[in-house]
Amino acid sequence: MLYRHAAKQIKLLRIQNGLTQKELGEALDVTDKYISLIEKCSRKASLFFYRDVADFFKVSLDFLFIESAQAKGNI
Repeated sequence: MLYRHAAKQIKLLRIQNGLTQKELGEALDVTDKYISLIEKCSRKASLFFYRDVADFFKVSLDFLFIESAQAKGNI
């Protein structure tokens, strides 16, 4: 479940920042196919990859993995 949320967040951040999968892949030193697999939840990445994503977009790992109560509409 956590990986699905991370996949959605990565895609959202990528689109909000106007990046293609290829551009994000180049920035993170992976292929665009790898980014696609992550975004489709077809592959789980290492924690190091998610850390690199968080650093690149200047967000926390919590932001990638944990759906907040506010986002769920509980607050």
